[in-house]
Amino acid sequence: MTAAGFAAIVGHVYPAWLGFRGGKGVAVSAGVFGMLAPVATVIAATVFVGTVVVTRFMSAGSIAGALALAVAVVVGNVPAPVVAGAMLAAILVVHRHRDNLSRLVAGTERRIGMRL
Repeated sequence: MTAAGFAAIVGHVYPAWLGFRGGKGVAVSAGVFGMLAPVATVIAATVFVGTVVVTRFMSAGSIAGALALAVAVVVGNVPAPVVAGAMLAAILVVHRHRDNLSRLVAGTERRIGMRL
């Protein structure tokens, strides 16, 4: 189940029919791990929402939530394949947010509610 879930994440991030240019994998990761590790996903979602509320950066919330999921499955009583899948998903989500991380460090990332 974990391999199929991770394949779904990769398929959304790198869809062949869109030239391997897709999203960042956050929503589909939440869906996959909501089924595989629901308690860890609730913890990750809480971290995501808290980070977004405090910083008003969606990208910061996404990264924090992905990392929180990885930590929560390691700490929780979750089977090893799910832990491995969550770790890989977190790495992929952070990798897909590398441009956002650069903008966060540079201070040019747009906050929620900012005008163009």
